[in-house]
Amino acid sequence: MEAEGGIEFTETDRGMEFTETDRGIELRETEDWYQYTASEFESSDFGSSYSMEAAIYRAAVAGDIDGLTTALQHDSELNLLSQLTPRDDTILHIAARLGHHHLVEPIQSRCPDYFKRSNYNFDHPLHLAAAGGHLSMVESLITIAFQFAISSRQETEEELKQILNWKNNQGNTPLHMAVKDHQYEVALFLVRRAGSLLNSCLPNLEKKSPLYMAAEAGHQELFEVMMQFVASNVDARNMLKDGQPLLHVAITTRNKGN
Repeated sequence: MEAEGGIEFTETDRGMEFTETDRGIELRETEDWYQYTASEFESSDFGSSYSMEAAIYRAAVAGDIDGLTTALQHDSELNLLSQLTPRDDTILHIAARLGHHHLVEPIQSRCPDYFKRSNYNFDHPLHLAAAGGHLSMVESLITIAFQFAISSRQETEEELKQILNWKNNQGNTPLHMAVKDHQYEVALFLVRRAGSLLNSCLPNLEKKSPLYMAAEAGHQELFEVMMQFVASNVDARNMLKDGQPLLHVAITTRNKGN
């Protein structure tokens, strides 16, 4: 919606708001998301090692590829791209959270390992894209991960497993985030694209795996696709939550919906 002094964007169902005003861009996110306002910081904060220059931040939030490209053309030493927000977000974290997949290429071409940088919550950009249901961004980040692993000197399979199954401070992997926030299209893509590299049985700090969460939610298609990859090496009947076998939870939940 148009607002005096700038453009205001609001996504109440995600608990996210950001406003471009005369004071700068304000970004607020609630629940499991971050809460901070750019204009609350002093102008001297921008450009410091713990904050991000306003022009770069504004371009990332607005999805302004022209503004971003212009700024980066004068950043031969990558000083701008190396800056962080007060929450330790890189510019790629911001783009991933808001689904600006068209910003990935100019960022990744200069900083090819940014897709596996962690913020203060130990989130990779993939966690944020998955939680937001931004499928195009998830696809871009997964493609980059595969390309990076192949080009690195480490074992490709182990590198990919580490990236895809990275846990944040709550023990959630990107797949946890997608299932938790009911982003089933993203979850299905992750499972089908990554296959056996993705561990659907990893528990988070609540002792819930993505497989359990899919069963608990009664999402039969996602559950069955996951089981195709874990059945050969994981005994799902031994994965318990409050003493209930996983398959029993799936059946019980499904029956309740009938």
